[in-house]
Amino acid sequence: MVIEIGMSDLILSRIKPEDIEAIVEMEPPSAKEVLFDIDHEIAFHGKLYEISGNQTLMDFQSILLPAFRYVYD
Repeated sequence: MVIEIGMSDLILSRIKPEDIEAIVEMEPPSAKEVLFDIDHEIAFHGKLYEISGNQTLMDFQSILLPAFRYVYD
């Protein structure tokens, strides 16, 4: 959460309509159907890092993924 709040100004300055469309397309049809999906979380947050254009953030996600998968499993 701290990372994404810190990069929010960068995301807002770089986001394009097609990025928003891609995020919306990733969403499940109904929130009632999915409470939490690890693959969706990875895709959503990865898209935010991609929008930021910051390679360090994108690389950092690959470090965090094993920990998140462990906790989720």
